[in-house]
Amino acid sequence: MEHSVRSVGGFSQGRMDVWHREHHNLVCTHWNGSAWQHDTVHSGNVKSEPAPITGFQSGRMDVFWRGEDNCIYDTWWTGSKWETAKLGGNGNVGGVPHPLVGFQQGRIDAFWAGRDGNIYSTWWNGSQWRDDRVGGNGTCHHHDQVHPVVGFSQGRLDVFWTSDNGDVYSTYWNGNQWQDAKVGGHGNADGAPLAVANWKSNRIDVFWRGKDRSVHDTWWNGSQWVDNVLGGHGNVGSKRVYPIIGFQNDRIDVFWVGNDHNVYDTYWSGNQWQDAKLGGGNAVAGEVCPHVGFSQGRMDAFWRSTAGGIVSTMWDGSKWADHQIY
Repeated sequence: MEHSVRSVGGFSQGRMDVWHREHHNLVCTHWNGSAWQHDTVHSGNVKSEPAPITGFQSGRMDVFWRGEDNCIYDTWWTGSKWETAKLGGNGNVGGVPHPLVGFQQGRIDAFWAGRDGNIYSTWWNGSQWRDDRVGGNGTCHHHDQVHPVVGFSQGRLDVFWTSDNGDVYSTYWNGNQWQDAKVGGHGNADGAPLAVANWKSNRIDVFWRGKDRSVHDTWWNGSQWVDNVLGGHGNVGSKRVYPIIGFQNDRIDVFWVGNDHNVYDTYWSGNQWQDAKLGGGNAVAGEVCPHVGFSQGRMDAFWRSTAGGIVSTMWDGSKWADHQIY
């Protein structure tokens, strides 16, 4: 899926990296302090979009991806150069591996949907990588629709995914074993569920695109899971709607590409959900990847243009504007 990009900050001071796949190569477009620089980090064999993450070790960035052999690979920064290693998957990886750090001390997981419809984790146990099947029961063939999140409650990890029949599930660690639970969707989920924990106390939200092409939220209200329609109203063209917190206090933003190729934000204004058109006009129907914290008061939403380039729709403190970065 070359229509999607991924961004990550915090690798080094004043740096932002935007990761993408170009002709089966792993490519990083990054801000070097004065200009955007474009580097091919790994050549060949890259079948999925990349999934970068920081925080596993100090000064380290890992970028996970699916190879042409349907195995999981990690390209990481050693401190002086990029290296690549095959980690696992055994030819069964069906989509993008989604990494997560912080579940346990010194541990990193890459969650993925198998071609057999099950959910797996390829994880570092302190000395080696291993594969474990954690859930799914053969019902997750939407291979790019797996998303892990921690922080809902102490010692708990949830991996959200969409089933073949349009329901939203969580495969979660309850303290001693993995369990599957249907949390929402009710046959209407048509895209990857992306979750945000601790937006408010004891709350977790799972955002997804419905078959009605609207933005939906499955959220925990303290005692049960509830589904709500938030926005979009038939115009959502991207398979993923991408949430982010931290732009402003008590605010959450959910970015998506419309059927009209514009970039939109469905956001919580403090008392209601609202839709806003931010930019675009030539965005392909891949996902929009937002980033907060590159500089004070700034937010970027990165996306692919129909011309093949990468664009940031950026809030500069007073207005939204489109900027071509590649």
